[in-house]
Amino acid sequence: TFFVLLSFAMSAQMIGQLCNLGLEWILNLLEGDTSALQQMGAADTSGLAMFLYVGIIAPISEEVLFRGLVLRSLAPYGKKLAIFASAILFGLYHGNLIQTPYAFAVGLVLGYVALEYHVIWAIAIHTFNNLVFATWLPDALSFLPVPIVDMILWSVIIAFFLVAMLVLLVKREQIVTRWQEEKVEAWQRHLVFRAPTIVVLIVVCLLNIGVSTLLLFLS
Repeated sequence: TFFVLLSFAMSAQMIGQLCNLGLEWILNLLEGDTSALQQMGAADTSGLAMFLYVGIIAPISEEVLFRGLVLRSLAPYGKKLAIFASAILFGLYHGNLIQTPYAFAVGLVLGYVALEYHVIWAIAIHTFNNLVFATWLPDALSFLPVPIVDMILWSVIIAFFLVAMLVLLVKREQIVTRWQEEKVEAWQRHLVFRAPTIVVLIVVCLLNIGVSTLLLFLS
């Protein structure tokens, strides 16, 4: 079960990578500097402190906040809405165009995991992803040429993606039935997305993304 859930979380990276390719394509059309795009969301994990933060501290604190406090506070309005709204906030929280699409996608997976199983499961998957795939594996392969490292990392992501798609194919009837069990009413959406706290958080995060992106490309 952990491997299957991890496969879905890793599959979210496909969305992030595709969004990055789309942004690069748009920048190329505008004759922009794609190197600036690569700087966004980049974290230096070479030091022990950053390695521990990215691999352990950040996943635990983010899961406690978003899949613990935020998700649980939204759960009374329905599981679908709670997962979707917390994923939006989680994506915007990362504050840049590179990480936001991926964080939103993985937030959907981790939200489902936290509600269906336990927040500990979400912490385990998030920590495993950051510790192994985001920090240890790239560092372990750093002696290889960059194209080879990229090929290996892409192969890992695609392998997990294929596993997730196979599970969706096999379980499609159960998934559709489960999805149709709960409907999100208009009053629930209005109550959540018109709440002052949610509105303020979204606006602040969007402004942060816009300003940071503008400053990056003007520098």
